[in-house]
Amino acid sequence: MSKIEIPIIVLAAGESSRLGRPKQLLPWKGVTLLERTVQTAKESSIGDVYVVIGASARLIKPELENYSVQTIINRQYMNGLSTSIKTGLEHALKDNPDVEAVIFCLADQPFLDSLVLRQLAILFYTSRQPLIHCQYKRALTGPPSLIGRKYFPFIKKLTGDAGAKKVFSQFPDDVGIVEFPKGDIDIDTWSDYSELEQD
Repeated sequence: MSKIEIPIIVLAAGESSRLGRPKQLLPWKGVTLLERTVQTAKESSIGDVYVVIGASARLIKPELENYSVQTIINRQYMNGLSTSIKTGLEHALKDNPDVEAVIFCLADQPFLDSLVLRQLAILFYTSRQPLIHCQYKRALTGPPSLIGRKYFPFIKKLTGDAGAKKVFSQFPDDVGIVEFPKGDIDIDTWSDYSELEQD
């Protein structure tokens, strides 16, 4: 697939408070969880990749030096996920003010692959739906999520720990879906990580 200019913003600024150490740096299949996400984003060939870090930035930043990505430090990360979302969007728009959409993904979804990211971009261009997120098992939905330019003003108004799901729930008629059955597998606790290591 030819390159589509939709920036991918990896949200990796969290404190991992339930885990007690930076989950972004947990090893899995030869790389860290964050590296795996970055590799996946790069492999999708959709657009530039931005990585928003915050907590443990001094430890995490060196892990990204071998990748052609833009690393952004969110110094307000303690004020919630919304600050990372807005910081990532701000930088993407600074580089390309006319961008039509952005994709947000998390650093702790180990089964994310480049096909899912491409499908988000393809559905956006074929359906023109300005909000697209992923369908997990058991009718759950969530990131990675594509946000079209129409809804950038709503993203900029997010506060606290609110993610983009708040915007999706407000405008259900504008929402498209991409299947990602293992999207509900993420790493928040040592139990989650132990189960992942068994895969």
